[in-house]
Parts: sequence; C-alpha cells; structure tokens
Amino acid sequence: MSISVATPTFVRIPEIEIPSAEVQVGAAACPSCDEEMLGEYCHACGERSAASQDPSLRGFFREGLEEVVDVDSRSLRTLRALLVSPGLLTTEHLAGRRRPYVGPLRLFLVVFAVVIFSAMLTEQLFPGRRESGSGQQQLSAGVQRVVDAVAARKQIPVAEAKRELTAHVQDHMSWFILLVPLFFGGVAHAAFRGRRGWFSENLVFATHFAAFNYLFGFLLLPAEVVLNPWGPVGAILLSLIIFFVAVWYMRASVRQVYPGSRWGTRPGAFALVLVFSFCQLLPSALAYGFAAMEMLYL
Repeated sequence: MSISVATPTFVRIPEIEIPSAEVQVGAAACPSCDEEMLGEYCHACGERSAASQDPSLRGFFREGLEEVVDVDSRSLRTLRALLVSPGLLTTEHLAGRRRPYVGPLRLFLVVFAVVIFSAMLTEQLFPGRRESGSGQQQLSAGVQRVVDAVAARKQIPVAEAKRELTAHVQDHMSWFILLVPLFFGGVAHAAFRGRRGWFSENLVFATHFAAFNYLFGFLLLPAEVVLNPWGPVGAILLSLIIFFVAVWYMRASVRQVYPGSRWGTRPGAFALVLVFSFCQLLPSALAYGFAAMEMLYL
C-alpha cells in the first residue's frame, strides 16, 4: 500500500510598501557659516542662532554689554594669572583651555604697545628722566657716533638727530620686538626638548615670560620717575629689582611648565634670565642698525 504525501503549497504574499516614518526636521542653519544648528549656538563657529537674536534696542545694548564684559573679564583674568601665577597661562594654553584667556601673541603685542606708549608719554611729561639713567637707558658710545654722523650729514643739531634716530628705531622695534620671544623660544626648545618636544610649546612659554617682563617694567614706571633724581644709583637699583623679580618668576614658571627640570633651580633660572636679557638686546641692535642705514645711506 502506497502512502502519498501532499506537497505543501507556498502562497506568495505580495510586498506591501510601508511608507517611511522618517520625519524631516527643518534644522536652522548658522547665519555665519551655514552649518546645521544643534542649539542656540553654532557648534562650528560659536555664532548665535538668528531666531535667538534680539533685534530690539534692549537687545542691542545687552549684546554690547555682554561683549564688553566678556573681553574685560578675559583681559583681567589673563593679567591676574600673568602677574601672580607664573606658568599658569602656559599650562592652560598647552592643555587646550584657551577661551578664558587672551592668546599669548596678542597678549605680548598689547603689553608691548602699552609699554611703548607709556614710555613715550612719560618722556613727554618728564623730559629729562632718561638723561641721568643707567647705561642701558643712555646712548652708548657707538650710538652716539651714529647720532653725530647723522647730524653732520643732514646739517641738523645733535638733539634733533637723536630724536630722528629714536623715532626710526621705534618704528623698527614694532617689528623686531617679535624676535625676543622667538629667540628665547629657541633657547627654551633646546633646554627643555625632552619635556616639550614641539617648538611652539616652548614658544608659548617664552612669549608669556616676555609679556610678564615688559608688563612688570611698565608697572615700575612710577618708581623709575621717583628714582630718576638719584642718577645712576637709582637706575642700578631699579635694574636689580627687575632682574631678581625676573629670576623668581622664571624659576616658578619653569617648575609649573616643566616640573622636575634642573632649570627650575635658582642657578638655572638665573642663567635663563641672563640669556633672555641677551635676547632682548638683539632686536634693539638690529633696530638701531637698520635705522642708522636708513638715515645715513638711504
């Protein structure tokens, strides 16, 4: 007897097209860079969304006040850290925490501009203060020969030649001053290469130290005016104050940025400040050289 097995029949169910459940959400675009906004502020450039901007007069003044307060708070925070926390700005910058502070190059340029303006203003108010100053402030014998040569070539008084040479030097110093952190950054890169491999990292350290050096000199301008009647003695005293404060600041900065380095000792900091002082002289020498060439041969 044979048993027949029924073959199962498969029924093909037609495919049913299910509409997509994807919802098109109209995301706002950044008004500055056209990136898709993920919130009130653009994640790419930080711009505020157009919908959250207040076009009223109240919004105008509120936005202006926020910008002023933000800039002032960053500036004050940066200056406070530069003066009382040696090395903090450098470590914060290298750690990527840069928004709360003014950048190192901008800080250095602003401080130098303020120092130059204040020195010129003080010179106008106290015209004789540099005549009895230290050897660094007085014209050296070589510069004096340049002044005499300029006066003879242009047939002008020596005092006028001196003013013209000083004006040319100041014009060149606005560019050559950038060589100070660059030169000292090279020194720091050689001294701390095992701890900070990138040259830019050591350049940040050098720029912050140079900014402190000029800022501290600016803060001592009143003391310079007071000590001016003392003649060379007052100038030497002021130079010693600046130098030993620089040594203290250098030692504390090295310990903060390069912990465990042998340059964080007093002798090491002393040597680094001496090298920094030499780096400061190079741009001045170049500025005087270019100014002398312009006035004598061009």
